[in-house]
Amino acid sequence: MPTPTATRRHPLIPFLIVVAVLGGAFFVFTQLWTSKLWFDSVDFTSVFTTMLVAQCVLFASFFAVMTLIVGANMWLAYRARPADPQNNPAVERYREALERYAPWLILAPSAVFGVISGMNASAQTMTYLSWLNRVPFGQSDSYFGMDASFYVFELPVWRDLLSFGQSVVLLSGLAAAVVHFVVGNFQIGSPQVVRTEAGLGVSWGKSAGPRGVRTPAVRTQLSILGGLWLVAMGGHLLLDRYSLLTQEGTLFTGMHFTDWHSRSVALLVMAVIAFICALLFFANCFIKRIVVPVASVVLMVVSGLILQMIYPAVIQNFEVKPNEPDKERPFIQEHIQATRGAFGIDTVEIQPYSAVTTTSSGQLKNDAEALPGVRLIDPAVVSPTFTQLQQVRGYYGVQTELDVDRYVIDGKETDAVVAAREINLGGLPDQQWNNIHTVYTHGNGLIAAYGNRKLSGGSPDWIEKDLPSKGELGEYEGRIYFGEFSTQYVVVGREEGQEPIELDTPGGSESGSETYNVYAGSGGVPIGDFITRVIYAAYFTDINLLLSDRVNSQSKLLYDRTPQQRVQQVAPWLTLDSNIYPAVVDKRLVWIVDGYTKSDLYPNSQQFAFGEQESTLLKQPTVNYLRNSVKAIVDAADGSVTLYAWDESEPMLRTYMAAFPGTVKPRSEISSALLAHLRYPADLFGVQREVLSRYHMTDPGQWYQQSDLWQIPVDPRGGETSKVSEPAYYLSIKWPGTDAAVFSNTAVYVPKNRQNLAAYLSVVAEASSQDYGKLRVLTMSNTQQIDGPGQTFNAMTTDSAIADALRNYLMQGSAQPIYGNLLTLPIGGGLLYVMPFYAQRDNTGSYPALTYVMVRFGDKVAYGLTLQEALDKVFQGDAGADTGETPTDEPTTPDEPVDPDNPDTPAQPTGDAAEAAALMKEAQTAFTDADAALREGDLAAYQAKVNEAKEKLAQALEKLGVK
Repeated sequence: MPTPTATRRHPLIPFLIVVAVLGGAFFVFTQLWTSKLWFDSVDFTSVFTTMLVAQCVLFASFFAVMTLIVGANMWLAYRARPADPQNNPAVERYREALERYAPWLILAPSAVFGVISGMNASAQTMTYLSWLNRVPFGQSDSYFGMDASFYVFELPVWRDLLSFGQSVVLLSGLAAAVVHFVVGNFQIGSPQVVRTEAGLGVSWGKSAGPRGVRTPAVRTQLSILGGLWLVAMGGHLLLDRYSLLTQEGTLFTGMHFTDWHSRSVALLVMAVIAFICALLFFANCFIKRIVVPVASVVLMVVSGLILQMIYPAVIQNFEVKPNEPDKERPFIQEHIQATRGAFGIDTVEIQPYSAVTTTSSGQLKNDAEALPGVRLIDPAVVSPTFTQLQQVRGYYGVQTELDVDRYVIDGKETDAVVAAREINLGGLPDQQWNNIHTVYTHGNGLIAAYGNRKLSGGSPDWIEKDLPSKGELGEYEGRIYFGEFSTQYVVVGREEGQEPIELDTPGGSESGSETYNVYAGSGGVPIGDFITRVIYAAYFTDINLLLSDRVNSQSKLLYDRTPQQRVQQVAPWLTLDSNIYPAVVDKRLVWIVDGYTKSDLYPNSQQFAFGEQESTLLKQPTVNYLRNSVKAIVDAADGSVTLYAWDESEPMLRTYMAAFPGTVKPRSEISSALLAHLRYPADLFGVQREVLSRYHMTDPGQWYQQSDLWQIPVDPRGGETSKVSEPAYYLSIKWPGTDAAVFSNTAVYVPKNRQNLAAYLSVVAEASSQDYGKLRVLTMSNTQQIDGPGQTFNAMTTDSAIADALRNYLMQGSAQPIYGNLLTLPIGGGLLYVMPFYAQRDNTGSYPALTYVMVRFGDKVAYGLTLQEALDKVFQGDAGADTGETPTDEPTTPDEPVDPDNPDTPAQPTGDAAEAAALMKEAQTAFTDADAALREGDLAAYQAKVNEAKEKLAQALEKLGVK
């Protein structure tokens, strides 16, 4: 019989395989080597090596275990093959292939399973590092007596290991079963010789033996593997008892009555049953009866239905439900305590506050110190103002929402609204490679304005301005190579004798022309050698790094330049606050980033799903433990990162400091200059605000009935259909009963589904204060209603005097009204509401200008060009305190035409006067309708009528020849 001709392999195939392998290896090398160089540039090489070594060890360990065990089981199955296989002809060719390539066909699937396991394990590097370096919390649960570190650090590892063990056993069993089947160790049916029309053939009927097993090795191997799988299942069931403290229940996250009295017992019994069934599987190696393991599996399934489903349901519906408040009371108490401790609200001070609503002359005399801290400049509104007045050139920009900080000016701490002047690549007129990567490399300078002042035209009163920067902050290094807009890599550095090419200031030289700079910072990756440039050209897929003459022997590559990126990479165990801010510290511009340690496995604490909120933290799937453990500083000029331990006793921080030794500096090394700019983080306050809305109730009965449930009010500036929550506000306030004002973060609550005020929340945000982090709540009286933000906003905007003033002002020219932050201050024995009003003209280059300030105390509403004027109106002509503002003139209005022959008499308008008069009348009617709509709270109709009035007014002015 002729030998079949072997299939000839195309010579290109091996070449393509080699190229693919080499290409993949080069890609991996590029990723690793560039990461190593980046970590070297920030002096955090130890983080890179620790993570890399841990990932490699985990990958290798899990890969080896999976590959060896699966491969060994396949090899054992292959070795047990019968001498006279009677295979189905359909699988005969597979048996022959296995006989010929046994080592490779066993190794290949084992290695694939091993690679998958290794990759999954390396993705859990932080979980295993924290487990190996775990530090106890010193807080034990009331049910099993386990320290919280067991749930946070250990439980995830044990569950992962048991799941891995089950996967190993299951894949081993499946792989071994396939090999047994292919080599003929067991068959679906026994072969029988039958006669057909074509002659003799083979028919596969029912097996003569049990399930077609032809060798004892099949039964022994699969029984042992089945028993091992059940042992791992029993371990899972035991761990599930502890997981009851971290799972969501009918009322809350944590242990319930039914969990403790039925489910935990049921899981223990099920674990014992699983171990017994495992013993029966092991015994089957000797008993050799298939009915034994089958009966054990049936026993487990039936027991699971009864113990884990029927029994708890009976307890829940017939014992707990009819008496739920009483049955769950001790469990609710434990849950409340755990939740309050996990979110750091267990020390909140709650005091009743009988807010007065009457006003008298000099009423604010005792709170005079707090008034200069009332922030009128709204950081969420004035970004366009900062841009228009301090942008200098179109390629600079600031964030859409600015930040609040403090600076000592003339010996007094002053609240300031600040922004960094960064390069905005979207404003470049020519988006070519050289401009983006070598010329426009950095921004320059901090822009700062007094939070409580405005100039006569409504623009901010600057603390620091212009470029080059000048103002109250003195000289400092203000170049911003690393900032929130720094999303592109840049190439910096010039050889000796070469002219600088990095644009520094657009007009800072003596002649008023542009100035250029050469980067002198310590950060950045040197790319002077050709090999490094090749690697980075591949990393960024940018051939210009090899072709450009601007890349030279002294060049450095700056990339991953946003402060968040840099902190996250050097501290992968941190969750970062969404609100980072710039500050001038020790004559350098830096970024301050708050870092959190968090968990969703803290025992018995409520897991909050914060996906609909606006902060980074609140976007996490679930959080039930949170601490601001680290303050991170990123230098804007050289990109250096410094981590300071803020909550040095925090167990998770201590764990990660042990895992990454030397990366976090002690709190004692924070300079006084830096401490003056640290503050209570915004996202932490937002989370605590959310938690306190229900967990201010510490009585289990009250908590269950939700009789005093609070909610965060909707921001009234968004209209009736808005669902955006009113934000918290940074400002300096004087707490009732204290002697001095302190920088704080403040917020308010309203009762559930109501609009009146329920409580006022504040936290001391001044890091240098001994009371830093103290949460305090003022609860309003249940016998007297105090209006909340929505009611106050409506009272302000519909007040006849205010409405007339706004209408008359808007009639003077085309402008859009903008309402600023509605601040609430507990002063004068009551609550003072303050809201700035901005107007922005409808023309190119316009910006929001602070025009009026509205205030409300009790039922008294007033407005003024300054806060001082408005307060004096409310408090019967004399507030009794000085706000520290500069008196402001009336807003500039369009001049009336004057008759030159009689200057005291306005000239008669020229043109079609009758038609102009009719248009003016229509405009007045539209403004009257707008006023009515505003009184009714219909902001949409109000805006439509205002627009109509503006249009009629513009037409009338055109008819009169007035431009």
